[in-house]
Amino acid sequence: MGTRVVFEWMLMDQQMQNEKRMDRFRKNMRAGVYGNQKLFDLRSFDMVLFPVLVAGHFYLLAFELKNPAITLIDNGAENYTRRVLDSDSYINKSVPYKYASMKCLYLECALVEYYLTVIDVICKQKEMFVHYLEEVNHSKAAVIKSLEIKQRKLEWATNGNRTDCGVFLMRHMEKYMGSHVPFDVGFSLNGSRKMKEVRHLRMKYGSHILLSPSNTLKGKIQGAMSRA
Repeated sequence: MGTRVVFEWMLMDQQMQNEKRMDRFRKNMRAGVYGNQKLFDLRSFDMVLFPVLVAGHFYLLAFELKNPAITLIDNGAENYTRRVLDSDSYINKSVPYKYASMKCLYLECALVEYYLTVIDVICKQKEMFVHYLEEVNHSKAAVIKSLEIKQRKLEWATNGNRTDCGVFLMRHMEKYMGSHVPFDVGFSLNGSRKMKEVRHLRMKYGSHILLSPSNTLKGKIQGAMSRA
């Protein structure tokens, strides 16, 4: 699904009613498949990927429908979920917040609010997607609802790097084929070499975006490049 399915305000606005949030999510899901009614029920999809932006940081939330699993993929080395369980008491945020609060006792105070926000956003994302699956009578709705959200451990994870999270996200979306498939994105484990690879991907993705037929400013960009 495109980045226009889940907007940050849909997840961060604490005053928004669930019905309004779900209504926007439903409309965006349908727009994400270009209004093709045959795809609304997601039965032809093995996996649905959601790039999510929270507080200036991108991460990926993957819902596997063929081989049910929910996976959080983040270039950061922090473990947000470990065992983030959903339950009927989600509205009271008891399960994720109790765990997060215990974890945050060991973090600096400035990180506590961010950590709790990430946990809250992850659970809201799952809640909306499960509700959508139930609405379209998807056969895996109950299974997905019962699953834990697990964070994928990445050997190439970074510490405190929030500048390149968008590049990592795009690479993860390119290469992730499911929790039961080897996940190799080609990053070196050497820090300086890895950052060189990230810079190369940034230029690659940037050029594709700028020169895409969908970019209405493509002509101006090409003109500026020819005059440079």
